[in-house]
Amino acid sequence: MEITESSARGRVGLSNLGNTCFMNSCLQCLSNTVPLTEYFIGGFFQKEINKVNPIGTQGRLAKAYAKFIKSMWCDSNSTFSPYNIKSEVSRINPMFSGYGQHDSQEFFSFLVDGLH
Repeated sequence: MEITESSARGRVGLSNLGNTCFMNSCLQCLSNTVPLTEYFIGGFFQKEINKVNPIGTQGRLAKAYAKFIKSMWCDSNSTFSPYNIKSEVSRINPMFSGYGQHDSQEFFSFLVDGLH
């Protein structure tokens, strides 16, 4: 998947899944970190996944984030439902299960640490 003339290029609204504005705001900010977005769209992250780290996610979070970023930047839709990234984050960290409000900073820290 690549960025084309008809791509949304990050100008995409995220559907609120219950009370997930905390997550959407973090995802919007992080997606506009262009070097990181290009890293995931280009698939460069794949060769750096550590599949043997016992406290890691074996690449599941990175793959879910890459799929999310590609949908935000390469598709032509004006809105997107971040259900898949929400589902993966919830599976990895049950603290973010459900559709209630959570702390944006805690979500952001978890996401960035997991991608690292």
